[in-house]
Amino acid sequence: MPEPERTADPPTRPSDDLPGWASRRPPPAETDLRADELLGPAGAGPADRAAALRTVFDAELDGVRETLRRHGEDGALAALDRAERAERVERELTDRDVRRRITALVSVQEALGGLRQADSVATILRIAPRKLAEACGFDRANLFKVDNGCMIMESNYWCGDPDGAAEMLSYSRGRPARLEHMLLETEMIRRRSPCLVLDAPNDSRVPRGLADFARTRSYVAAPIMPSGRVIGFVHADCLYQGRLCDTIDRDLVWAFAEGFGYAFERTVMAERLRRQHDRARDALATTVREMAEVVDGELRLSHAETGAVPSTRRAAGALLDPDLAPAGTMTARETEVLSLMATGMTNQAIADELVVTVGTVKAHVKHVLRKLGAANRSEAIARHLGARRSPAG
Repeated sequence: MPEPERTADPPTRPSDDLPGWASRRPPPAETDLRADELLGPAGAGPADRAAALRTVFDAELDGVRETLRRHGEDGALAALDRAERAERVERELTDRDVRRRITALVSVQEALGGLRQADSVATILRIAPRKLAEACGFDRANLFKVDNGCMIMESNYWCGDPDGAAEMLSYSRGRPARLEHMLLETEMIRRRSPCLVLDAPNDSRVPRGLADFARTRSYVAAPIMPSGRVIGFVHADCLYQGRLCDTIDRDLVWAFAEGFGYAFERTVMAERLRRQHDRARDALATTVREMAEVVDGELRLSHAETGAVPSTRRAAGALLDPDLAPAGTMTARETEVLSLMATGMTNQAIADELVVTVGTVKAHVKHVLRKLGAANRSEAIARHLGARRSPAG
């Protein structure tokens, strides 16, 4: 017997008391109200309102001009014409700046996308200045790091002038600029905001040595602060174009610096994870090899051999887990420093690994020695490994 044909359910009408669009419509803005007042009852749609207001302005201006002409006010007519030309040029300049800003911001976004593809910290530091210069139309871009109260140039790009860029890099690294109280860069650290320098040769707040060596006339700078702490600066100028920097340049370098900070932080974390992965893999391989030697080695009636101790300690140090630090004794960061000490790394190498200053590493090492009651690094490593091997309680 055939099944009866199914009919579609009739649409359900929502309740009449549900809130509709009219109840959620926001109040009109003050500018829209003034526009409606000028346009009159006929008005214009939101998309055509600017063009309609321009028509009203031109009509009113023609009326004023005709009145002045009838009364023979030639001087007033000339002044009115100049005012109209000034207003038209101002509008053209505004439109040009808006187009420039939008185009450059799109370029900045594309440049930052390219930075996210960098596979190492060294790569992202090397390519960042060129990406900034090409995206925003700068002639020169310099990337500085903040280290022990100084700003040191890490990399740079000078369009068409690689020799000058190399000389600037060498000069900056040989003469780091101190971040003193009156410097603009010090002010940027305090305010966490970019700056625009219009007269570098006569501005007492700029790093004098760097500015004079680079012969810069005007530049923009912005802090790099991915985690809220300023770790460096980006500087850029338009020296070869003979153009002074402006507020748009300042805002563009600020946008780039902010995006670069996040890209750099991501790259650092990815590189750290790769290093930890490689270290854990190598430590595991060393441990397996040592265990195989113990299991498969020939039994001898002699003193225990000590040749494998250094590699065993190196493997153990690489596998130290910050989460296993004695409660209330060492912080996770101190245990991380101890694990790197156990691999034989110097203070400078540990600082590079953790992206901190050497002074910070020395402070952590001092705390580790004190908390473990050790006289030196080797004793601290031995005591901590001994504590790891001792049974609880």
